[in-house]
Amino acid sequence: MSPSAMVTSRNRPPSPASPSAPALRSITSRWPATTGRLPVFALSPSQGDVDILIAAELMEAGRAIIRGFVTPDRTTLIASSHRIAAVSEKIEPGDGRASSSKVRATAEAASKRFIAFDMEKIAANNGSMISASLLGALAGSDALPFRRESYEQAIGAGGRGAKASLAAFAVAYDRARGTTVPASEPAEPATVDPAPGAGRVSGPQNLLQGWQALAARIDLMPAAVRDMALRGLRKIVDYQDISYGGEYLDRLDQAVALDSAEHAHALSIAAAKHLANALCYDDMIRVADLKTRSTRDRRVRKEVGVKNGSILQVTEYFHPRIEEFCGTLPAGLGSYIENRPKLAGFLDRRINHGRASAPTALPALRSSGSSAACAAGGGACCATRSRRRIWSAGMRWRSATRLRTTRSPSKS
Repeated sequence: MSPSAMVTSRNRPPSPASPSAPALRSITSRWPATTGRLPVFALSPSQGDVDILIAAELMEAGRAIIRGFVTPDRTTLIASSHRIAAVSEKIEPGDGRASSSKVRATAEAASKRFIAFDMEKIAANNGSMISASLLGALAGSDALPFRRESYEQAIGAGGRGAKASLAAFAVAYDRARGTTVPASEPAEPATVDPAPGAGRVSGPQNLLQGWQALAARIDLMPAAVRDMALRGLRKIVDYQDISYGGEYLDRLDQAVALDSAEHAHALSIAAAKHLANALCYDDMIRVADLKTRSTRDRRVRKEVGVKNGSILQVTEYFHPRIEEFCGTLPAGLGSYIENRPKLAGFLDRRINHGRASAPTALPALRSSGSSAACAAGGGACCATRSRRRIWSAGMRWRSATRLRTTRSPSKS
């Protein structure tokens, strides 16, 4: 159930990630004097025998409840309210998000005491890790017989990063005790605001005219369909080119023709969304394109907190199978290999190995036209790939010419 932590009357305390693990080890060295029991780590707690359960994510708390580790007569449940979508949520063709409000309601009913707020945000705002704010929430709950100073002394003894950890600890401690005014937290993940219109677009004249023609076709669709159709078109053109965007709209027009306002154009809206996802398969070329964009480099630097002048090297790990390899080949050659199991197996044994690469160390990729165009204006990019194929180090790369677009202020 990682990254959860549990404490039972015989198995105390948990061992979450640093810096709270050494902090708890230091604190619990004084446990026998208080309880008369020797603490041990709760690696395999028993159902119905858990006094404290700490979950680093809301759905982790929900899974602990399902497994019977949370009971209303005994368990203090501490959970961060932020969400990390599970694989089962991501693979749903529609909206597969689980209801956070239902999990919170269940947690309130299933536990003796439920403490939940966004501890990940608190940690990030203070330059620390979530374990520091989780420990602060534990200390603030008074579920363990230790003073606040004991926790802070244990954290401070850790040395490196102690200042940031203490700051996150303090904020979480106050939130758990209710001594600070909590920031408003939406019960469900925020929905995306509409983004009407094609936005401001700049680029080569021939590509600009093609984009404007596609945007004009969307303007002729029912008003309820335009927003999703525009989002789908942006994704399609970014994935391939203007021509591919026209193919997307041709298929969408068929759904619109079968739909009506009587049903709020539900078929057309669903078609606009799922057609875009189906036509944009994340093959090796697409993944390479996204990973080598300068926008991603800036995002990673911001998340890691790299200072100006510092060097950051990102190592990418990938494990291509024969299916992914054939997907990068021309259709005829790829089908030829896939239809011959012995040949496919022979090649798979030679390429199906984990690999690590450092694209940030490749100047040709870092300064590629696709990445440079993405950096302009802070806006999103609509890409058009030519039909030429470039073979490099055993991988085909699509050459790209980009349209620079600046969207309306809404998020997408």
